[in-house]
Amino acid sequence: MLHVTRNGYIVVALEDKNHIPSLNVNVYDERRRKLGTLLDIIGPVEEPYAVVKPADKSILNEVAQGAVLYYEEPRPRRRRRLSRKQAQRRVSRKGRPRSRAGPKPVRPQGGGRGKVEGGKSNE
Repeated sequence: MLHVTRNGYIVVALEDKNHIPSLNVNVYDERRRKLGTLLDIIGPVEEPYAVVKPADKSILNEVAQGAVLYYEEPRPRRRRRLSRKQAQRRVSRKGRPRSRAGPKPVRPQGGGRGKVEGGKSNE
């Protein structure tokens, strides 16, 4: 930890310059206590800093300057499997997936060039 800003955020220097963590990951101390969440990455590309929003203002008094903080990347969410009934609902009677936009508008019949009286085309 480098210092605490006037707004109560914690500024931390990143050790691994090649791997920048994603935003909104949880930040922990040595004892795996959650200190807050990663709010922003600031500074030059060669020496980036992380801004951490503390979970509680009392944490600011507990964290000493020079303390090492850790983060954990979130696990990718697993897609929920559909039951057979849910999967069948997603397929229309013709066997094609339904669109999520809803039913298509009905086009009016007629209009256009079409045929002229007498059965001849209008060319």
